[in-house]
Amino acid sequence: MTDNTAKPIAIYHTDLSYDEAASKARYLADKYRSVLGGSVLDVGCGKRLVGECVPRPDLYTGVDMNPPCDCVVDLEREALPFAEANFDVVVCCDVLEHLEAAHRVFDECCRVARSRVIISLPNPARDFLRQVFSGSEGKLKYYGFPCENPGNRHRWFFGFE
Repeated sequence: MTDNTAKPIAIYHTDLSYDEAASKARYLADKYRSVLGGSVLDVGCGKRLVGECVPRPDLYTGVDMNPPCDCVVDLEREALPFAEANFDVVVCCDVLEHLEAAHRVFDECCRVARSRVIISLPNPARDFLRQVFSGSEGKLKYYGFPCENPGNRHRWFFGFE
């Protein structure tokens, strides 16, 4: 006889909010604390801020294109150098929108995850509207067509769909 009862869907919640990278790392660690107790791979870890907030920092690995990461990886050109299902959870926050290879990197995150992949993508529409209605004097943080390459630019914009 098979058990056909549905498993409850995990509900993630936090009372924290964020407005910059360090508070976003705390927000993420608090919101997903129920699943971040094992091994965690942080793809695009930046300054390893999430690693400071997870329950088991000794099981945290951060990859990025620049130190202070644990493993330097050029996500545009290289696969993640880990075996399949190597990490309990893979975190990838505010990274995919910067990559031409966003779909391949997402697939790589899924490949190395044993249980869950947590993806965070910015939706700057609220900030855009706030800037427009408050009078930004033509200087919009996320939008524009500058003559000089802004460097850390978004290649993709995501909405709810």
